[in-house]
Amino acid sequence: MTQNNMNKQNCIFWVGVKPADEYFQKKHGNFKYLDISEKCWRAWCKKNDVTFVHYNVNDLKLKPVRWNAPTWTRWFDVFDVLEDRGITPNKIAVIDGSSLVHPDTPNFFKLVPDTGVTAFRSLENLTWIHQGIKGYKNFFKGFEFDMTKYFSCGFQIFTSEHRPFLEKLKELYTKNHTAIMHLQNEVVKRGTDQPVYNYLAQIEGIEMHLDVLPKRYMITHLQRFDWLQNNWQLKTPIPHFIKHGYIWFFSGFTDRGARENLMKQTWEIIKDGYTT
Repeated sequence: MTQNNMNKQNCIFWVGVKPADEYFQKKHGNFKYLDISEKCWRAWCKKNDVTFVHYNVNDLKLKPVRWNAPTWTRWFDVFDVLEDRGITPNKIAVIDGSSLVHPDTPNFFKLVPDTGVTAFRSLENLTWIHQGIKGYKNFFKGFEFDMTKYFSCGFQIFTSEHRPFLEKLKELYTKNHTAIMHLQNEVVKRGTDQPVYNYLAQIEGIEMHLDVLPKRYMITHLQRFDWLQNNWQLKTPIPHFIKHGYIWFFSGFTDRGARENLMKQTWEIIKDGYTT
């Protein structure tokens, strides 16, 4: 390893924005679940000698918050935030604040390639994905999108070589903001950044690694796929997602209070793993 690489840091860029906007406060239950996620990821970073970076509301460059959701602005701000904090990144993992990580999770930075983007295929809800792709097809001039390569934006790992792509994404967004917001909120109604990000990545031929990390590093849709069940025969039943998964995403809960409660219960089960 060269001296320059030794000075670089692997970073968790944790998206934990709590906008003061009443619309978002109500939609996300005052963001109480973020406090649980932050505590967990900080502990994992300390255990694995990884730099924790909290992307917060003060880091947002684009206003107003209502129409520039953090799911969009994280991509535009990530490198500026790291520079502002004096961090020279090696590999960067951008991860949603609706997630928790098992204390036994290996340091995944050591398991992924040094080039390209490591992400996860997102084929859990094909109807949702198909409608998103179809809804933006005319915007991208009829580009034939390969749905089998559709990936999640909730957890990605990349290096500084990805910065030019994110700058192109920002340019596309700012130049076509009105059109994108119309499609996002009035027509497609299937996510925010994810369909557009996917389209542009395919168009630009971005090097994507979608099968490097096993699925257990991104367990999603806990309710839909029965991850919340357990082996009742055990004296101390542990939900399947905790037994078999490393990183869990508590998305898809229409009841935000239920998400907060489940994350709180999960933390109570795993927290001792960070102190032993």
